[in-house]
Amino acid sequence: MKTSGKTICTQLSHLSSLDLCVARPDIQKKDPILWEVLKAAVFLDKYLADTLAREKRPLACHAGCGACCHQPIPLTLAELLAIKSFLRLAGMRQPLASSAKERGEDKGKTSSTCMFLHEDSCSIYPVRPFACRRYLVFNRPCVMGEDAASSRPQDMLISSQKILFDALCLTLPVYRLLERPTPQVVTREFFTRNTFIMHDLPLLGEKSCPGEREEEGKE
Repeated sequence: MKTSGKTICTQLSHLSSLDLCVARPDIQKKDPILWEVLKAAVFLDKYLADTLAREKRPLACHAGCGACCHQPIPLTLAELLAIKSFLRLAGMRQPLASSAKERGEDKGKTSSTCMFLHEDSCSIYPVRPFACRRYLVFNRPCVMGEDAASSRPQDMLISSQKILFDALCLTLPVYRLLERPTPQVVTREFFTRNTFIMHDLPLLGEKSCPGEREEEGKE
């Protein structure tokens, strides 16, 4: 019996980045862009897990809580291309939450809801942006669309900017695979120039996203 792309994506969506690497080691050869971003994600996840282990406050984030997914989410070009690769791995051309109604756009209003939010869960969890991984809140869950970093910064996990920069640097092979010029001394400015906002991007499968042409030229 053939499994649908949507079912495959749902199954893969429950994996961590490390679990996906273990479950699909073939990704390293078949999709080096996805593999490099997964390695960087595993590095960042380990740091965050170690930091959380030292916390005494209760973590409010839990499975099924998608309140923080209703706000602008930044991601780099490397992260974007990894998401596209993940969808191809699942045999999907569009996000699960690609309908206007599910994104809250059925009344003629533009929504900042993440296009990958599906039934209050992340449909791309193994390749979710680094910004999402670091967005960890204590004491009480966020309300819909709340930016806890502004409303109650004392409840946010304080994570190292250096570790984030180190994780982003681990994605540099992606830009080299795309034959994009990378400076000899990489600074945060390089990643800032290659950063987009999730809800400003077209739905995957509708038209090209940034980096699409370079990526397809490598296949």
